[in-house]
Amino acid sequence: MPASPAPVAGSAPMPAPGRRATKKAATKRRIQTEALRLFRQQGYDHTTVADIAEAAGVSERTYFRYFATKSEVVLWDYFDSSVVEGLRGQPDGTGLVDAFRAALRESFAQLSPTELADQYRRTELMMIVPELRAAHLDHLVASTADLVALLASRSGASRSGRTGPVADDLELRTLAGAIVGITMSVHLASAESDVVDIPAALDRSLACLNDGFRDL
Repeated sequence: MPASPAPVAGSAPMPAPGRRATKKAATKRRIQTEALRLFRQQGYDHTTVADIAEAAGVSERTYFRYFATKSEVVLWDYFDSSVVEGLRGQPDGTGLVDAFRAALRESFAQLSPTELADQYRRTELMMIVPELRAAHLDHLVASTADLVALLASRSGASRSGRTGPVADDLELRTLAGAIVGITMSVHLASAESDVVDIPAALDRSLACLNDGFRDL
């Protein structure tokens, strides 16, 4: 789910991060990967911040520079920014749902097997650990406004070369709410069954949304 600041339609691509920013991002990713590994081995409740810091090769003080709490290491999702950038890059004239689907497909395709496994593990933890599930729900609700702004920035481009009005605020809020609901339903399904293909399930659900669920 995109929760990053919404881009402005027609703006230039974001500049590539500098060496310092790249190093910080890599450290943050490493801390999260080690945390997810420990949670899988020891359980969430039996893993401490000290355990995570030691496994990641950083001090506890450094850990807290990146994550304010233990739960935040699970909730943080670097995938969001990839989807945002992917959505920005979709061609003008592409409908909002189609553009979002394409951005998701491209972002999932860029993940390594380890990164994809981390996404599955995050999803499972957020659904089965009560503390994380509540925080994840709060995150999804809060991210709806960001998603509305993100879709609004794409709305004009999606109408390029087509007739009809640009989507209004209510339509955008409805679409954003539907996407958030789809995300939650796929996450729940994934936590309940280890055979759910999250990328495929999200794409299929968004296709149903785009088609108005006419086949039901």
